[in-house]
Amino acid sequence: MRLREIQSNSTFAWSPLPSKGGLLACGSVAGALGDNFDAEATLEIYSLALEEGGESMPKLGAVRTHDRFNRITWGSITGPEDPYGLIAGGLVDGTVQIWDARAIVEQSEGTSAEVATIDKHKGQVKGVEFNPFNQPLLATAAQDGEWCVWSLTNPSQPQNLGTGVKNPHNSEIVQVSWNKKVSHILAWTSSDGMTAVWDLKQKRQAMAFQDSQNKMRCSSIAWNPDKATDICVANDDDQNPVIQFWDLRKAYSPVRMLSGHTKGVLSLSWSPMDSNLLVSCGKDCRSICWNPNTSEILCELPVSNNWVFDVQWSHRIPAILATASFGENITVYSLQDSSPVDVSLEGTGDFNVGADNAAPPKIFKTAPKWLRRPVGATFGFGGKLVSFSPPPENASGAQGKSKFTMRTVVTEQELVDRSSKFEGVLKKNELPTFCDEKLEQSESEEKPMWSVMKSLLDDAPRKHLLQYLGFDATEIQAEIDRKLTDVDPFAESAEGDESSPSEMTPEEVDQLIQRSLMVGNFESAVKCCLYADRMDDALVLASYGGPDLWRRAQEAYFQKKAGNPFMKVLSSIVDNQLQSVVSSFDAQKPDAWKEALAVLCTFCNPKEFPPLASQVAERLAAEGNNASILAYMAAGDLEKAVECWVTQLDSMDPKKSQEGLQDFIEKVSAFQAITQKSMVTDKMAGKYTEYAELLSSQGCLDGAKRYLDLLPKDCHEGGAVLRDRVFHARVGSGVPPFPVPAFPFNRSDVAVPESAPAPEAEPAVPAQMPPVPVPEPEPAPVQPTQPAVPEKPQEAQQQQFVQQ
Repeated sequence: MRLREIQSNSTFAWSPLPSKGGLLACGSVAGALGDNFDAEATLEIYSLALEEGGESMPKLGAVRTHDRFNRITWGSITGPEDPYGLIAGGLVDGTVQIWDARAIVEQSEGTSAEVATIDKHKGQVKGVEFNPFNQPLLATAAQDGEWCVWSLTNPSQPQNLGTGVKNPHNSEIVQVSWNKKVSHILAWTSSDGMTAVWDLKQKRQAMAFQDSQNKMRCSSIAWNPDKATDICVANDDDQNPVIQFWDLRKAYSPVRMLSGHTKGVLSLSWSPMDSNLLVSCGKDCRSICWNPNTSEILCELPVSNNWVFDVQWSHRIPAILATASFGENITVYSLQDSSPVDVSLEGTGDFNVGADNAAPPKIFKTAPKWLRRPVGATFGFGGKLVSFSPPPENASGAQGKSKFTMRTVVTEQELVDRSSKFEGVLKKNELPTFCDEKLEQSESEEKPMWSVMKSLLDDAPRKHLLQYLGFDATEIQAEIDRKLTDVDPFAESAEGDESSPSEMTPEEVDQLIQRSLMVGNFESAVKCCLYADRMDDALVLASYGGPDLWRRAQEAYFQKKAGNPFMKVLSSIVDNQLQSVVSSFDAQKPDAWKEALAVLCTFCNPKEFPPLASQVAERLAAEGNNASILAYMAAGDLEKAVECWVTQLDSMDPKKSQEGLQDFIEKVSAFQAITQKSMVTDKMAGKYTEYAELLSSQGCLDGAKRYLDLLPKDCHEGGAVLRDRVFHARVGSGVPPFPVPAFPFNRSDVAVPESAPAPEAEPAVPAQMPPVPVPEPEPAPVQPTQPAVPEKPQEAQQQQFVQQ
């Protein structure tokens, strides 16, 4: 960013004094005239005055000189009593003039600003520079190839130290420069490309180098401010506008070259505050800022309208530099606000500002050295203190890396000691001992907490914690036992006795119940409730005390309420003693059996229900109650139910016997189908035979056959005869053949031989007819399967029976 501008065709020098770092000395430059052809030469001092607005720099003072300047320099060799220092200039006429900057600024009457004039050189003085180490030394070099070092211990009488040696190549010396790390090292460069390094202590040339591969016409020279053996030179040849970097430890060829200018380079300036910044300017009207260590172009200043012949960094103000061009102006810039150069616009001199609304990127990828702290420290997490110190210089003058130190800072040593001791306690598992120590050392407010802490270390921490809280289960149980001496609330009491022999007040009972609950002693709490005849509370508490306590509480409750009728039933249900319901109901009451049977239906399991229901029926039958039939039916007892129905049928009026028999058959058949029982008792067989005979008399042979088939094979004789008759009747009426039933009579063989007496007749085995395959409309469930016989004998047998 452009800060200030001076409308002057001049070369310049920055003030090196700390208190006057914003002053700029300008001397009319040689080889340039203004538009008005004014050849007057002046030396002026300007102030940067950043605190003031505007672009122009206020002039502090000026003096006339007898000739123009090739180069000027500003030194601080007059001591602390003079805050301005001296200004020296190399003039065209071969003289070196020295001025008092203070006198120029103050312009006191009768006081001359000129301190001394050195008239040693025979040509134009191109090089002039004060020693930067506050030593009263001034180096000068001229066009005739001669250079000198002057002692200004007495500024008014400069003393030549006798080191002046003429350039052996007889070429003009264009610049002289002091080493920035070693005070007695001086270098100069000449127009023929030769650069020499002199050791003033030894008073001899230490080294001279020249690029043998490329023709150089040097125009400027600059030392690395951090590394004593690094130096760079600029070439003002338009054919090879490069900047060469040399390492004096191996000065056989340049270590690297910077190429960015399109025409000759006229001036170099290495930032005294950051060796990563180098500025060059040249005939292409450009001023470029480089990173000499990486050969990278960092930014480019605005392009001038003429050659830029001089560029210099401020000695005291970071990021400030100035350029001088033949366009009649000196411009001061702040590099911190500059933008990086756009490679696509290289050579145009324009800033690469990007889009209109885009913020310009910063040119510094790392913080410049003037923004870096020389030393610093910061606290980090974990009590760490990190500090760094300036990097030490090596033998060559180059700075190494900063030294970083990390240490742990302890401000509370007592706390650290206690913490370490406690960590040891935890590691060794010595917490019980530690708790004892804390109990001894702690004050009254801390003791309870450590008491609790110690109790938690026990195998039963809750028990000890309850004791600390005042709820000792053993003591509570002993208190209850003492107050309930000779009284067992769970013991059986007389029926209907609801008296409470409590000698405790209700508040005492509540207190005992609450304390028992606090220690989880539900049994004692239930005892207290039963003792105080608080049955509802006893049952609620017993539900949380386990099955055994719940059972005992129920028993005590039922004993207390034994006088209530429904309680007996409820007790039997709860205790799963339904047998007592069956045996205790009053069979003489009309509806008592219904209640008993209802309880069984609701609460009895399927396996126990039939025998219990049969017992209800037996009790009803013993009382002559016909409801016993219903109980037998509910129990699924077919045999007992049939006996009852047969008894009812036999006791009916003979006139209604047929209707009663039909009802009997319907009930038995339906009950068999429901219970899926096919048993046939003797009484059932008699009624089946009677019913089949009634059906056959009415011509219902198929129905008669179905009930006859239900009879067992060894049924009584009447059933067997009827079965045989129904069989032959059905065959005779054209019904398809079916298995022939067993012959119901005994057979006797009456054919006796003449020679022998007839034997005694033996009971004949009923002959079994071969089965006749006749499809039956209804299956005979109990008819056994007969062995098959050949087809022809079967037909003959059937024909024989038909004929009979």
